[in-house]
Amino acid sequence: MNSEGSKLLRTVGLLAVGVLAIFLVWLLRDPTPWLMVRERFEPLPVAPSGNTELRAGAAETKKALERGAAFLLSQQVEGRWREHPGITALCLRALLAAPLGFSLESQPALKQAADWLLSLQGADGSFAIAFSAGSSMRNYTTALSVLALDLIPASPYREAVAKAQQYLIKAQLDEGEGYQSAESNFGGLGYGSGGGADLSNLQLALEALRESGLDPKHEFFKKAQVFVERAQDGESNTASWAHGSGGFVYSPEKAQQSGNAEPYGAMTFAGLKSLIFTGAAPDDARVREALKWVERHYAVDQHPGRGEESLYFYYATMAKALSAAGVEELPAGTGTRSWAGDLARALIARQQPDGGWRNREQKYMEGLPELASAYAMMALSLAYHHLPAAEAPDARAPAADAPATGAAPAPLLSGNSVRPESP
Repeated sequence: MNSEGSKLLRTVGLLAVGVLAIFLVWLLRDPTPWLMVRERFEPLPVAPSGNTELRAGAAETKKALERGAAFLLSQQVEGRWREHPGITALCLRALLAAPLGFSLESQPALKQAADWLLSLQGADGSFAIAFSAGSSMRNYTTALSVLALDLIPASPYREAVAKAQQYLIKAQLDEGEGYQSAESNFGGLGYGSGGGADLSNLQLALEALRESGLDPKHEFFKKAQVFVERAQDGESNTASWAHGSGGFVYSPEKAQQSGNAEPYGAMTFAGLKSLIFTGAAPDDARVREALKWVERHYAVDQHPGRGEESLYFYYATMAKALSAAGVEELPAGTGTRSWAGDLARALIARQQPDGGWRNREQKYMEGLPELASAYAMMALSLAYHHLPAAEAPDARAPAADAPATGAAPAPLLSGNSVRPESP
């Protein structure tokens, strides 16, 4: 081979090495792949208590929250949890939203977390680790960051939330991205740029925008409701996959492609919450259909349609949806159930000796105790504010170590069997 050919080969080789090095840096800056590996080495959780007489009143619920908060604070390292923006935002939100009086002033660790999130905000308003594989999930991490930072009523966090609002609005798949209203992804939102939309990410964006004060009449909500309607297996849905159950699926596009998608718990609560956030009234036919699905599949000992998979995400979504819809009790047999009491009891039963929570089913990283614990605390905090009158925070609840009195709580209900769907 002549010298010119050798020089060309060396140049190509150097370019290949450079491209590989850049790719490795891009990959290694994202903690997600390594967390998925490390999750496999996490200890399995202790089985939930089978005590059907377990009391879950205000005192017990608050004690569980205090133990959960202590666990989360003990897991923080240099202002972050697992070096992950999404997990850090979830943990920060769980701690600030808990009825424990935490603030950035009382807990310097929380200020560290908030400031670390601030350092990740880009010029476009999104929150992500720059130049990393995780930047492809910036819609998700931005919505979670807004939900956490919005709980801090001070500068510079307020300004950061306002910038992030504009990013999320622009991220919606609409005419600006070349989508027409007749397309299944119109009005939705996915993990990041490119790809389709899904209800899981959209419901987070809707919650972030509504709770951070975006005008409810903003066009974002009107367009989002188009997507939400298409994700509902409702009576008015004419898609070939729909059969009128009232529940919700992860993606109407994927449901259409599979032709036989089944709704499941977390997405039905995500859909119910999204209907409320996009302006549907509690007596709206679509809301009533969703609640009928919930009544038929009501469960707190499992995730309807998924078993143990993403159980803590289900708990958090359930609590937020029923709270947003103004639901206190659900029909059950000839009576009613307090979802807050049932949910508090289920979460207290699953709390680990160290105060955290973790899922035996590790899909979607719920084997990581920080992630499962953040979801659990968000659900438990909402349940605390919706406990039945006899157990409410302003009632005279017995001490946490006092013996339970009166009739034992009814056994936790199991939902009907629903065939799992792969999102």
